[in-house]
Amino acid sequence: MPVGRFYGIVFDNNMNEIRTTQASPEPDFINFGIGQPGLDLLPLDIMRQAAEIRLSSGDSSLLNYGYELGDGYFRLALARFLQRNYRVPVTADSLMVTGGASQALDLICTLFTQPGDLVFVEEPTYFLALRIFADHQLRVVSLLPRCSISWPAAAWSTAVGG
Repeated sequence: MPVGRFYGIVFDNNMNEIRTTQASPEPDFINFGIGQPGLDLLPLDIMRQAAEIRLSSGDSSLLNYGYELGDGYFRLALARFLQRNYRVPVTADSLMVTGGASQALDLICTLFTQPGDLVFVEEPTYFLALRIFADHQLRVVSLLPRCSISWPAAAWSTAVGG
């Protein structure tokens, strides 16, 4: 049984550390590398109300495994939002929702890469991306960000060792 919590780490009765998060920032430290917003930035009252409505519906499917592409209601709402705000044709069936960037990167690597393939990343990059790429045995080349969108052919040749 956990007896204490300190920034993503739980301690049991014997003071053994039990990790609950991938990163453990200090409470007054803003760490842009972990993708964790401060609670004061979230609409907690709206989130509590939404959770209460959903949990009180009596629909036990909430506890079932989710649909592979993501919740259909959410994908439908997202498609409508994208169409309205970006004026591009989007259907719910063309969208896939993941649990986050790490899951999306792992899925992309699983489906579209083979060990030894080359991946370019901007430096600095997402703090978990390099581990995911290593797990898939991918070669990684870091590129410094540039102001322009295009890279000269010589830069690409140098980056891949050509």
